[in-house]
Amino acid sequence: RTSPAPVWCHGDLKPSNLRVHAGSVWLLDFDRARQGDAGWDLACAMDRLALSTAARQALLVGYRATPSLVVRAQLFRLVWRVALPLSVVAASNLPGPTAFSLARAHLPRAVE
Repeated sequence: RTSPAPVWCHGDLKPSNLRVHAGSVWLLDFDRARQGDAGWDLACAMDRLALSTAARQALLVGYRATPSLVVRAQLFRLVWRVALPLSVVAASNLPGPTAFSLARAHLPRAVE
């Protein structure tokens, strides 16, 4: 099985990089743009933007999201919310109970 073909991704979707004008959404700040899996951009949008159900659906339509792209985005979001914070905790050299408390604090966000 092969990976999906890379597409141009914004790389930093967050509220400060979006502008809405006349019913259209404009993206700003392309310094992190790159070719990659669109699932990363979708994961970033799902994680950083407070989207209503209708807005999330519009985002998926705009990305021409297939079921497999949605699944990849959900998996990337899980990595974003769990694995990355836990790797920071693991690298922090904190004592076991403190590191465990920090890790536990991140897990509930992963399943929102």
